[in-house]
Amino acid sequence: MPLDQRVASPRRVPRARWVRTALLGIGGLVLVGLAGTPPLLGASAYHGVVMGSKYFLSSFPSGGLGWGTPRPKTLFNGGDPSGYISKITWTSWGGSIATGSGLNPIFKPQGGYYPNPVKIQLRASSIGICYSGGPRTYRRLIAREPSRPGGPMGHWFVWSGQHSLCKWH
Repeated sequence: MPLDQRVASPRRVPRARWVRTALLGIGGLVLVGLAGTPPLLGASAYHGVVMGSKYFLSSFPSGGLGWGTPRPKTLFNGGDPSGYISKITWTSWGGSIATGSGLNPIFKPQGGYYPNPVKIQLRASSIGICYSGGPRTYRRLIAREPSRPGGPMGHWFVWSGQHSLCKWH
C-alpha cells in the first residue's frame, strides 16, 4: 500500500496518535481563526478602548457599574436611579466617538420617577489615558433623553455632570 494511502486512513494510525493529531489540527484551526480577533476580556478588547477608568467611582461604596470595561451593557454612577443606564447597545466603538443607546429612568416633574425607563442616547469621546500604564479610555460621556416618556429627545448634556470619567469630582 502506498504511504499516502496509509497516512490518509485513520485505521492504519494507532488510535491515540490519530486522536492527538486530529485535536492538534482542530486546535490549530481555532488558533488561526482567533488570531485576528481581540481578546474576550481585558482592556485591549474592542480596539483597546474602555469606558472611563475602573477607578472612576472607587471612592463610592457601590463603586458603580461598567466603568473601565469595553462596550459596557450597563453604566451606573452609584447614586439614584437616574444614574443607571441599562440594555446599552453600541453602534460604534473604538473610534474618536462611540455612539450607543440604552434605557434610563427619568424624573417626573412633581418628583419620583416614571414607571418605565426611556431611551437615552450616548456619545463617548475624548480618548486618552486616565493613569500611567492604563488602557485607552473614553474620558467624556454626553447623553440626551426625552423629558417625558414618548417626548422628543432633549439637548445633549454631560452625563452625571462629570467632565472627566477618570475620577469623580
